[in-house]
Amino acid sequence: RITRQNSSVSSISDGLSHYASASGDWSSIQSSANMTNESGRQERAVARSGVRRGILKASSRFEATTIEPTPDPTPTPGDISNPDVASTSSQTPLPLHSDPSELGHREALALSMAEASHLEYVRANAPGVVQLSHRAPGNRPSTSFSLRTVPEGSRASSSMVSTPSNHDIGMVPPAMAALDNLVLGNTVERPKQEEEDRAKRRKLMYLSCVGVIGFVILMIGVVMVVNSKAQPSPETPTAWTIATPEPSYTPTESPIFVLSGVYSVLEAYSEAQEFRDPSSPQYKASHWMANTDDMITDAGPALRQRYAMCVLYYATTANAPNHRLMDWMRARVHECDWSPFIVCETSGLGSREVVSIDLTRQGLERGRIPAELGLLNRLERLILRENDLVGAIPYKLSMLTSLIILDLSDNQLSSELPVAAMDGWKDNLESLDLSNNELKGTIPEELSDLQALRELKLGHNMITGTISPQLGNLTKLTRLTLINNQLEGTIPPILESLTELRICNLDHNVLTGRLPEETVDFLAKREEITVSNNLLTGAVPNPFPNSPMADKDVVNVNLKLKRIDISDNDLSGTLPEILSQLPNLRSFDVAGNRLTGTIMSDLSGSEILVFLDLSRNRFMGSLPTRFGRRLQHFDVSHNRLTSTFPTEIVILTDLKHLSMSSNTGIWGTIPADISGADDLQFLGVSNCSLSGVLPDSIGSLIHLQYLQAESNGLNGTLPSQLRSLTELRTLLLHSNELEGMLPRALGRLTALERLTLSDNNFTGSIPRELQSLGQLKSLILNGNMLSGTVPRGVCNMMTGCSNLEEIIIDDGVQCSCCNAEKPDCRYQNPGS
Repeated sequence: RITRQNSSVSSISDGLSHYASASGDWSSIQSSANMTNESGRQERAVARSGVRRGILKASSRFEATTIEPTPDPTPTPGDISNPDVASTSSQTPLPLHSDPSELGHREALALSMAEASHLEYVRANAPGVVQLSHRAPGNRPSTSFSLRTVPEGSRASSSMVSTPSNHDIGMVPPAMAALDNLVLGNTVERPKQEEEDRAKRRKLMYLSCVGVIGFVILMIGVVMVVNSKAQPSPETPTAWTIATPEPSYTPTESPIFVLSGVYSVLEAYSEAQEFRDPSSPQYKASHWMANTDDMITDAGPALRQRYAMCVLYYATTANAPNHRLMDWMRARVHECDWSPFIVCETSGLGSREVVSIDLTRQGLERGRIPAELGLLNRLERLILRENDLVGAIPYKLSMLTSLIILDLSDNQLSSELPVAAMDGWKDNLESLDLSNNELKGTIPEELSDLQALRELKLGHNMITGTISPQLGNLTKLTRLTLINNQLEGTIPPILESLTELRICNLDHNVLTGRLPEETVDFLAKREEITVSNNLLTGAVPNPFPNSPMADKDVVNVNLKLKRIDISDNDLSGTLPEILSQLPNLRSFDVAGNRLTGTIMSDLSGSEILVFLDLSRNRFMGSLPTRFGRRLQHFDVSHNRLTSTFPTEIVILTDLKHLSMSSNTGIWGTIPADISGADDLQFLGVSNCSLSGVLPDSIGSLIHLQYLQAESNGLNGTLPSQLRSLTELRTLLLHSNELEGMLPRALGRLTALERLTLSDNNFTGSIPRELQSLGQLKSLILNGNMLSGTVPRGVCNMMTGCSNLEEIIIDDGVQCSCCNAEKPDCRYQNPGS
């Protein structure tokens, strides 16, 4: 009457399963193995205890009337209850689900264990032995186990435990009361190959850990070296340290960023006061990234780059409602895709890094350049020109060590030159353009450390001091522009050492002294040299002291010169005949000096000469008789020339500007073939000694905008062909001997702003067609013999003050509407 309790037997199954898992798998359990591994012994002890607890638990729930088994009356072969007749050659499986009443308690217990653990109950070939065979799922092999009994009340010997039989996993006492004496023998040893595999895995894991630790130590060392090199001098502001500080600020919003420590990282990149100010670009950028944009939540290069681009947006557009950065700040869109003016490259690690930003003319009025741009350590081109940006140039831009081009021109930046930032640019920066700002201070000597610099443009600022001699160290410099500052002193001779320099602009400063003799070679080697509007004195150096030159190499060097501008100084002496020696010269300007002598008569050798200005000097003699065919600008006004009107010049089809005014020795008439210069825009022959009439052919100059022929001896009437000059803005013919009536054709000159016909012999009335001159600002008709009244349409122009600012007429002309009705309108009558 033995009752099987499944819950207890399942504990045995659990123990056997734990034993199997601790030993590898079921197929690895071999009944003939010996266990010698100490670590496996501890694992298997757990399994043994589980089996023991299961058996003991099961035994407490079995009910038996006797301890000893009751043999069957008729023993059958293979019956385990009668070991005397047990087969020695084969093992006949006992059918599962046998009636427990027909079995002894050992067999019943084994049968229960077998059914619960998917085991086959097999009788053994030795007395007191119960064999179990595990049915493995699928095609996996079966595994056999043996239970061996000992007499009741006795305990297993040490030899029975340490050296069990090949099929033993334990011993079972014959009586239920003695089940606590169950001794489980040693289990199966893992195969040798598996132990070797585990050893290899442990070795590989060890080597991997060592490699990872070594790599981390190496990276920490690199960061420490970089930070030590980036430490500035005591007088230099401290740059960022790319590290994660202890959190010192916890925003009330953005829990993701607070948990990841990203806010602490961002705060390290910005000034604390700015970062915490809700109106600052830094605050807005960090909160946008935390609350709107969840693209990046870990601290790293990608976070720094995105943060820098966000701050750039808020810093430059805060006061610019008409900015053109409408596509920026798109959440979950990579910043490289915000604008076509952002150029990125893929790094070796697969990340996209910003290398170029060009925001030219993007309407960023009153914006500021944020220091956070220094986080873009791969940036090579930064162009923010023509935006009216204000403020200072951040010193933290020194972190842009890869920068090649920096263009911040045409803004309203008002700091000193960024000396602290130049240390980071010294290896790669090739072009620095800070022109057209309000920068102050002197030219720092640190500029000479920018050994890769090729272009330096600091023009149109408020820079003072002298031209630093240290600039001579910039041996790769090809362009130097210091125009329109407040520089003083002399031109340093060290510029001679700049052998690569091609363009040098020093105009509009307070430079003094002479053009030094060393400047002769300096002028000869360059393509463009301009020192206009200074206080230079002395003579004009002659690059060709001996003409013709015997040294052909020097001549070849001088052929590069394309532009010379030494105007508006105090230079004196004669002008060297250098134009014919410079066949590549396109512009030559010496106006506004005290030069004397004559002008060379033949300019035809300068075939590509476009601009020639010799005005406001003391030249004497005749005008040139031959000109280069490409000449566009010819100005010899305000000299002491004596010559006839040069007919050769009026046939130049490219001529746009012709001025010979204020040369009282120029006489003759305006040639009739002046129509050959059909592209002429400016004709100035005032204050000369010209006579004759205005030719009708002047009406062919349809692009003419300025006609200044006052103070001559011109006579006759005004040609009606003037009506064709629809682009004419200024017509000055006063102080001549013109006569007749004012032509109605004047009303066709709709672009006219100034009409001065005073001090002539005009008669009649003022034509009412003048009321069509909507752009007219000044009408001066006094000094004639006009009569009648001023047309009401002209009076209305005066009264409305739309454009007309003054009317000057004689007493004989009535003007009923031109009075002092509006104080901002001006009416002049010389006779009143």
